[in-house]
Amino acid sequence: MHKFNRRSLFTLFGSTLSTGVLTKKGFGQSSLKANADYDYIIVGSGAGGGPLAVNLSIAGFKVLLLEAGTDQGDKSVYQVPALHPQSTEDSEMAWDFFVDHFSSAAKNEQDEKHVAGQGILYPRAGTLGGCTAHNAMITIYPLAKDWDQLAEDIGDETYNAATMRKYFSLLENAEYTDNPERKTGWLPVNLPLSSPAQLLGESAIIASLFSAWRKFRADGPNSDSALGSLLKLIRSSDVNDESFATERPEGLIMIPTATSSEGKRYSTRDHLLANQNKNLTIRTSALVSKVLFDESGEAPEAIGVEYIVGDKIYQAAKSPNASLGKTNQVYAKHEVILAGGTFNTPQILMNSGIGPENELKRFEDSRYKVILNREGVGRNLQDRYEVGIVSEAKYGVGIADGCTFKGDANDPCYKEWQRGDGPYSSSGGLIGFFKKSKQSVIEPDLFIFLVPTDFHGYFPGYSQVIAQSRDKLTWAVLKSHTDNHAGTVTLKDTNPLSRPSINFKFYEEGSNPESKDLEAMLDGIEFVRTINSNATTTLDIFDISAGLPEGSAGFEHPNIAETIPGPAFKKRDKLREWVRRNSWGHHACGTCKMGKESDPLAVVNSKFEVIGTKSLRIVDASVFPRIPGYFIASSIYTMSERASDEILQTRGLRRRVEV
Repeated sequence: MHKFNRRSLFTLFGSTLSTGVLTKKGFGQSSLKANADYDYIIVGSGAGGGPLAVNLSIAGFKVLLLEAGTDQGDKSVYQVPALHPQSTEDSEMAWDFFVDHFSSAAKNEQDEKHVAGQGILYPRAGTLGGCTAHNAMITIYPLAKDWDQLAEDIGDETYNAATMRKYFSLLENAEYTDNPERKTGWLPVNLPLSSPAQLLGESAIIASLFSAWRKFRADGPNSDSALGSLLKLIRSSDVNDESFATERPEGLIMIPTATSSEGKRYSTRDHLLANQNKNLTIRTSALVSKVLFDESGEAPEAIGVEYIVGDKIYQAAKSPNASLGKTNQVYAKHEVILAGGTFNTPQILMNSGIGPENELKRFEDSRYKVILNREGVGRNLQDRYEVGIVSEAKYGVGIADGCTFKGDANDPCYKEWQRGDGPYSSSGGLIGFFKKSKQSVIEPDLFIFLVPTDFHGYFPGYSQVIAQSRDKLTWAVLKSHTDNHAGTVTLKDTNPLSRPSINFKFYEEGSNPESKDLEAMLDGIEFVRTINSNATTTLDIFDISAGLPEGSAGFEHPNIAETIPGPAFKKRDKLREWVRRNSWGHHACGTCKMGKESDPLAVVNSKFEVIGTKSLRIVDASVFPRIPGYFIASSIYTMSERASDEILQTRGLRRRVEV
């Protein structure tokens, strides 16, 4: 495998960059575009930009992919699924954004995770692969209605569920299935818990699984049945099967993850390296500061980008580097495509003079001007809500006994992982289930999953809490299809190295008056509490006749006792306030939403083109007008595949999926 130089700018393929500064509008700009070394410049290597770069280069176009971070793919925190929390706090990979949940400083400070003077930690990644290099790898396809709703919102029927499923097929490689039609894509997807032996002796975990099962099913394994039978039944419910997208029932599933059959993370970083070709140039340590435009025509035309060379120069990096390299310009024959993500794409647009005019005018001076008023840039920020219900297990949780979570030669669990065994091959989410907060809800609006540690949100040092926990279980409660659309990303200043201001405007502050999000979260927590209560009375959950080792039957009561939020928040009114204060999210989207060109808040049209410009597109999570599904990565991948076809068709090439 090609080894990247982590300390310097590098080029995989292609010629060196020529530089130039445009000093007169229109002067030489058509020549710069026509003589450019690259057909396309893509900014960002994550779930949007990575697949797009591969597809366009394979189609024969010269592609320059610019990544602000460096390649950290040789690190164990990248490769090992169970170390994904450590990757989010890795000194070379992490970009730490600090966000507000409310407009009131007093409300923000009530969150237990709040850092004085900064806000609430929102981990992002500055590395090759973007956030696909540090996420939990959960790969769950959205509901069919999510795509149909998108088609309606943007006025383009070709985004219907049937068509978008075909794009998902271009990426899905479901290695756990026997269906060859689901093994054609580039993204390997596998399931955890291939053997019940992995849970031998884990009384609290097993009791919790049986308790959850019995909340949904009266049939199947009971307290006298084998764990293996239960896991087999759960495994048979394939959440990524097309039937589940059309009609998603309540009940338990195993959580599919983007991991190889060897138990390694697979991200867009791996996809890019697996598809190296003469048309693909990747430059790391290249932070794009703005898009360059030719303003001589009727609409601003993107002709290239300006970027700053340097490692860890963005202020979100841990211990950011004050030493900068030179500022360069690079040009594209055809288009510039922004894929920097929900926070950075609107920042780049606004630093380029595109955004809400009234807001940006305060920055105008001899060096900065507004070139296009797009009110929707940085608006419509939304996220899911999540909380962790943490409990202490009287007899401990031993699944990670001996694990140091260091991923080095002294870590026995890392050695097991290198042999293809042990707990590190899982991202930590053992089992999950879909649940309706109310039976009147058409589709399950809650996803609740079990992790064998203490996970109650993001704060500096949270990964160490996870690593050191040996007696905790967490049911993470996630609210999908949330109603919070009023969040914002705005500029603090026009310094491209500054973090923007981010405010999600949670719950009532950013939702319609009829929103039920907060009450749904309470319903989910109360359901978890019934599971925990029933789990404490579960006995004899192994059946020796199932062939499991002698002594695996007759567990004592796990005695699972809630510690977060704890008994002080039993009453619904108190629980409501705790949830309002302490919820978090990690699927930010929507800040450059796709929509009809008549929509004043739309930023891109259904072709991913920035409305009011030429030769500029956006392909990342920022384009979703509504947050899709339960976990966003698969939706971004799917949109990237779709965007590839839109661009190919623009150049007169045949689409891979007919619409």
